[in-house]
Amino acid sequence: MARNRRTNRFKYPEFKRKKLEQVNDLIAQGIYHLHDLPEDFPLTEKQAQAVEEKLNPEFIVNEQGILEKLLQLEYPLYFFDFETLNPAIPRFEGLQPYQQFPFQYSCHILHENGKLEYHTYLHENETDPREKIIESLLETLGEKGSIIVYYQPFEAKRLGELAEQFPEYSTQLNAIKERLWDQWEIFKNDYQHPDFGGSTSLKKVLPVLVPEMSYDDLEIRDGDDAQAIWDLVIQGKAGDEKEKKLEDLKTYSEQDTYAMVAIHQTFLETIIPNMKQ
Repeated sequence: MARNRRTNRFKYPEFKRKKLEQVNDLIAQGIYHLHDLPEDFPLTEKQAQAVEEKLNPEFIVNEQGILEKLLQLEYPLYFFDFETLNPAIPRFEGLQPYQQFPFQYSCHILHENGKLEYHTYLHENETDPREKIIESLLETLGEKGSIIVYYQPFEAKRLGELAEQFPEYSTQLNAIKERLWDQWEIFKNDYQHPDFGGSTSLKKVLPVLVPEMSYDDLEIRDGDDAQAIWDLVIQGKAGDEKEKKLEDLKTYSEQDTYAMVAIHQTFLETIIPNMKQ
């Protein structure tokens, strides 16, 4: 398959900012694209694997691995996502510089009979949102059922931090943490597609598995934008745009968890029937 060479600059997981010296060395040699890497250029094992996946993408589906993961799920299924902010100067008691704190969550609940319901919480003023978030998510997530997230370490860490900061809720929050199930693991281990471009982010995976869904028409298209807009709103700098921006935040957050629902349904409609044949 023909590839545009200009798409393969050093924008992939293992050439991050911490590798800036390495990237600068390549640029000094006039090397800007992965295709042009010298064969003897020193790469770590992870970098070499990332380069190989980028330059020679494969379509891989481990149906048995996906099925085994899906069979771990217990209904009702809670598709859950936090939106967070990590300011340099801590806003609230108990936070460190650049420490994340949630200001919003989104949750689609899929019942075994196919019924889908939606719950969300968005903090809309400058007060500390954490305890309100805790109270709302405890009510939403109940005591049983798998909680599906996309990259479990992020949500698990936020829940653990909330449990430490508000010990009166620690038992419930730690119980919720134990119910987390990571949809991202499927794309890490069992499903690869050339159109992912070497990425396993939700924004890259979604249009491949669910072509009719897109973030392109949303006012907010990623978590960084969501952070910036919420911060603008709660500092009173949104003016007449406040209500619209709050609605944009809700729409974006809802899209993230509905995307996980749609991916899950795609697997149910494709992987499960194939395995039964």
